[in-house]
Amino acid sequence: MNGPVERPAVVVTGASSGIGRELARLAAADGHGLVLVAREERPLNDLVSELSSRGGHAVGLALDLRQPESADRIAECLATAELSVEKRLTY
Repeated sequence: MNGPVERPAVVVTGASSGIGRELARLAAADGHGLVLVAREERPLNDLVSELSSRGGHAVGLALDLRQPESADRIAECLATAELSVEKRLTY
């Protein structure tokens, strides 16, 4: 039996406002799965809801990237959502 199939995703940090929020919207409009990372949980959840209501696949992760375990938490989130990051996108 084969393991889960991972879908490509974009990780956007600072996604709860400003440039990060707009980058998330652009990536979602291009059909990318998203892992959205920000310290502020409420605006992050609002963005996840907004993008999901438009048919996007977005997962929010309230996280302070200054914490040593943050990279591991992002990796766990990607694995749980069966998403992978293969390359960088530039907008």
